[in-house]
Amino acid sequence: MLIPKAYTSLGIFYDQRGDLVQAMVSHTLALQAYEKADDGPGMASALNDLGFVYYDARDTTQALSSFQRAVAIRDSVGIEDMNLNSLGNIGGMFMDQDKPDEALPYLLRALAIAERTEDRVWLAYAHSNLGACYKMLSDTDNAIHHLLRSNEHASALGMPVMESVNLLVMAELAERAGDRREALALAKKAHALAKDIGDVYLIENASSALYTYYKKSGDASRALVFHEAVLSLRDSLANDRNRSEVMRQQAQYEFEKREALLQAEQEKKDALARAELRRREFQRNASIAGLLALALVAAIILCQRNRINKEKRRIEELLLNILPEEVAEELKAKGEAEAKLIDQVTVLFTDFKGLYCNERNV
Repeated sequence: MLIPKAYTSLGIFYDQRGDLVQAMVSHTLALQAYEKADDGPGMASALNDLGFVYYDARDTTQALSSFQRAVAIRDSVGIEDMNLNSLGNIGGMFMDQDKPDEALPYLLRALAIAERTEDRVWLAYAHSNLGACYKMLSDTDNAIHHLLRSNEHASALGMPVMESVNLLVMAELAERAGDRREALALAKKAHALAKDIGDVYLIENASSALYTYYKKSGDASRALVFHEAVLSLRDSLANDRNRSEVMRQQAQYEFEKREALLQAEQEKKDALARAELRRREFQRNASIAGLLALALVAAIILCQRNRINKEKRRIEELLLNILPEEVAEELKAKGEAEAKLIDQVTVLFTDFKGLYCNERNV
């Protein structure tokens, strides 16, 4: 299994470098190697890795298909507990597509596995994902319940990014419920955590939330501070996003071109294989025909030999009937018989009709 593992390592390396084309190629080669070895767990792992790369390349259809295939394979080989990652990713992708009702079963299943395996990190993720999903479903009570549970685990495990994200979701729920003071308090906590860890995306999101809440509260001066912060951060993030998008589009183009070349090469190999198969079939058919012809000739020769032998025996029997055995043997051996002088012979003439018999000596 060294070869597929090597391809997997290369795929991870290229993905971290942002070379999505080579990452896709490497993980695809790993998948093919695992398929050849009929290694179910390996196939599921390779599909999960491919799903991440497709997701980074914004190919959600392929990403979702890869994650779902990984889940199906693990279920079929009895390693359901390894599906946490794939189930969470499927649920997240359905939420990205604004389909929380389709995401919910996958997220609930992920939570059940995390609870059964006592995986605290995934408990934090599973509760967080469910909180966001229930928020989209307008189920505020369930959303808050899962977000609080997520932050319990995140705080204990030192996961400030998740805490900040959960706080912003709870702030939005508080604002939706008309409790702006609670919304501001939660957004401030999220902003503080984001600044502590220096996460620009989180800082931008928290600043945007604070700008909205202060503006709605009528605090124009504080709203302006956070509005300016948002504009500044967005310029920086826009440049990063533009660069990422250009890289993503280039990677997608290169991958599609590579896939087309591979497909053309495979079609050429398939055509050559078909031609070789036809050639071998022709040779085989020609050999069979030759053998049949030889068998037919042998059968004809055998038949003729039997006929000749039969005629020969008949002739020999006829000779023995009309000639003395000594003369017949001489005829068979030499093809002729020497004349012999006989001093006296007896000739019998008979006429059965008239019963007349005349014997005379010569």
